Amino acid sequence: MILIFQNISHFNNTLMSTIDLRKNGQLEDQLKHKFQEVLGDCVSPFHEYIEKVSEGVSGDIDWWVSTPVSRDTIYSNLFHNFTILFFVNRLLKEDVPFESIIVDDFYLKEIMSEFFHLKNKDIKVHLDDEGKYQRSFFRNFYEIIRFHFIFFIKLFFCKFLLRSKVNIPPINGELVLIDTFFLDLFRSKERYYDGLLENLSSQEKRHIFFVPSVLDEKITTLYNSIKFLRSYPEKYLLKEDFIKFRDLFFTFGYFFRKNKIKFNQIDVLGCSFHKLVKAELLYLNRFLMSIEGLLSYRFVKNLRQKKIKVRTSVNWFENQPMDKGWNLGFNSFYKESINLGYRGLVPANYFLSQKYITDFEFNNSVTPKKLFTVGDNEGLEASRFTKRTALQAGPAFRFRYLWSDLPKTNEQKDIIFVALPITLQQSTGIMEGVNSINDELKGRKAHFLIKLHPTMDKSLLLNNLSFTFPENMAFTSDEASSILVKSALIISGMSSICLEACAVGVPLIVYNSQNLIPFNSLPNNISKKIWKNVSNKKELTREVKNFLNMKKSEKEIVSLYSETVKKDNFKPVNNSTVKELLKL
Repeated sequence: MILIFQNISHFNNTLMSTIDLRKNGQLEDQLKHKFQEVLGDCVSPFHEYIEKVSEGVSGDIDWWVSTPVSRDTIYSNLFHNFTILFFVNRLLKEDVPFESIIVDDFYLKEIMSEFFHLKNKDIKVHLDDEGKYQRSFFRNFYEIIRFHFIFFIKLFFCKFLLRSKVNIPPINGELVLIDTFFLDLFRSKERYYDGLLENLSSQEKRHIFFVPSVLDEKITTLYNSIKFLRSYPEKYLLKEDFIKFRDLFFTFGYFFRKNKIKFNQIDVLGCSFHKLVKAELLYLNRFLMSIEGLLSYRFVKNLRQKKIKVRTSVNWFENQPMDKGWNLGFNSFYKESINLGYRGLVPANYFLSQKYITDFEFNNSVTPKKLFTVGDNEGLEASRFTKRTALQAGPAFRFRYLWSDLPKTNEQKDIIFVALPITLQQSTGIMEGVNSINDELKGRKAHFLIKLHPTMDKSLLLNNLSFTFPENMAFTSDEASSILVKSALIISGMSSICLEACAVGVPLIVYNSQNLIPFNSLPNNISKKIWKNVSNKKELTREVKNFLNMKKSEKEIVSLYSETVKKDNFKPVNNSTVKELLKL
């Protein structure tokens, strides 16, 4: 049994038991508040640490597509573990008594044991899964084969079964290449650049080619996606037409090369924290994105060797390994081109890679020279770690409907929209929370509409829930815009739909219950009148009831404020804003 601090505010001589410091650890409220204070304080030191670690290998593409340097706090535990070290150090300085801690990382266990030894503290460190590392090794071997098989099949389809001659129109030197993604389930609707082509003339469209990363992993859907893309040769330029089979051997070698990267081994608080950096290199978190990054780099290199001229490149920028490969490629092989980034989503507060671009990244050519954004850059602290990157509000393609006449529906007082984020952990946490308060809302006959993230498998979610769906819960595939306008309330987590809801005027609850890092995707200048952050059933119940019982005057205030949110965070999609982005 894992015991959590109780009555931490007293800090008397009573010896506490075990502190749960796993990524989904549960802490007593006052201790959680203290952890989150340390979390905020660690953002700048962590960036400094990553920069110092990287100085010896900053010219290595293998390093830039790896997990440690990515600062991806969803798929990497590095920032979480960095914070744990400083958090425990603070507890010791404040003489908070405890017997042991529990962690979920083999190497973190070693480092924390080293830390307690340095401090002469007899505190035990427990690992919740002693076999994690051994299983990870065998999983890694399987995953490297599986990923490369997918890419091999992709190349085979493009070069043999679905082969097509690449026809670039006679406007060489004026091409605009736009980085995007494609899944078979996306074919019915443009998910990333909605309205871009509609706001250009026929002549201007001739310059535009979308360069999709096809993310399907099943052979049948992969075949269908490529076949679909082939039917629009005037619109799509496939990377696979320029990537060679020998490029796959290059990416396969990354599995071995990454373990030999000689980064700077820098300690933290006297401990061998660099062991955790090494562990990140050993694990295969986001390995598919690393391969995509390497292949994007080789694609650009091969494009240059074909002497194809590019006027402008636009990277769908989330500052992931695949983005670094794309940007390093264009900044290296197309220095004369205009190499831009477009961040078409609202980054979460502690999703460090998405939220912050750094001058160190800029100086090493792995980020765009100019970044067009969605969301208020001041409220998002977008320039906190960069002075060299030009930041500018860009057209909000994915939120274009905000400038349409939204359909007027009869007010639905009891529809609660549950918009689930991309991660399974946070999605299950939100669903468990919603189910836990359902009984208390039955008197209102509340109805929950559940919308999955497009990449989430419904059966996977259901298999991880502890309950079966009651009658008043249902999945919906309707567009978010149509659900929002008929909802009294939205419950979500780390998703751009949070800011979207505020712009529509729908009260929002951000629910963080299963993670020590409280993610939310709102600028820090959004008024709490329109949203609340909660972390447990009691808070969730209270805020749901408060929002459902809002007076008419309160709703009018929310509606008026939503116009301010829209104006400050979303730029309309029109010919002027699109041409400004594409430099046409």
